[in-house]
Amino acid sequence: MSRAVTTLVLVLVLVLGVAISVAAGYWLGQREASSASGMSADSMSADAMSTDAGSTEQKRALYWYDPMVPDQRFDQPGKSPFMDMMLVPRYADEAGEAGVTIDPGIRQNLGIRTALVELDAVADELRVPGTLKWDLRGEQRITARVEGLIERVHVRAPFQRVRRGEPLATLLAPALGSALAEYRALASGGSAQARELQTAARSRLQILGLGEADLRSAGTGVPRITLRAPADGVLAEIAVREGDTVMAGQRLFQINSTESIWLEARVPQADAGALRPGALAEVMVSAFPGITFEGTVEAVLPDVDAVARTQAVRIVLPNPDGRLAAGMFADAVLRSTDGRRCPWVPS
Repeated sequence: MSRAVTTLVLVLVLVLGVAISVAAGYWLGQREASSASGMSADSMSADAMSTDAGSTEQKRALYWYDPMVPDQRFDQPGKSPFMDMMLVPRYADEAGEAGVTIDPGIRQNLGIRTALVELDAVADELRVPGTLKWDLRGEQRITARVEGLIERVHVRAPFQRVRRGEPLATLLAPALGSALAEYRALASGGSAQARELQTAARSRLQILGLGEADLRSAGTGVPRITLRAPADGVLAEIAVREGDTVMAGQRLFQINSTESIWLEARVPQADAGALRPGALAEVMVSAFPGITFEGTVEAVLPDVDAVARTQAVRIVLPNPDGRLAAGMFADAVLRSTDGRRCPWVPS
């Protein structure tokens, strides 16, 4: 064999060995990769099954509900009988939540706040107009008890405020001359009978209007009677002037008290039946904007307007400072309750 042939055989043997080695390495690599891939797939499948099992356990639906009617629960999924929408499941991890959850950002933007619902009586509110009037229970009329002549009028301005005991007018009473002379004559008697007669004569003079001060100051002339204010108030009427002759029983002055005042409101007949004495009333007078006066319903009067079908209601308002006066227009908010209780939330 020549040298060239020997060299060619060695090259072929070497190439064949390298090819065998490459084929063996590729086969071993594919086998290991297949083994690793199978193990990984099995591991991932096991993990997925574990995760699905946990998720299924945690996300178990307790019931289904309509978000618009969250209090109604259903055992099976389906379409809501209330709204055109599907029922929403409530899961076990959401069982502690109540109602509809709103994002905190939306709550802040909308100004939503929560408050405690309370049970309280239901009060109906009615707003009606009315007019202030004098409280007639505090009205005082000063009349002449005997015939006489007005010598002096001490208070001349109508609606002037007067105090209890303040002099209003001085009346000359000639008719009391004989009674006063009898009283003075009996004063000099020392017997018990004379003293009894003097006491009776003194009582007669007091009944006719001659007071203790007038009796002490009375001289030998015509008796004078000082007419005084019987109470604090406003002089609503002055019916005499100096020089007027008055008869017994004639009205001379009228005083109205300002401690309280009446508001007479006209309430629709359909609403008057729900009002009861003692019901609260809030009164607003245009002369005092922003101020609310508290009063109470004193009576639902038996006075029905046949045309407007309204009934009169009398409301008593305290007026210690005298700001309210007869003739003012006012609006009254009346509240009545029938004892029913219902849930209340802040407005």
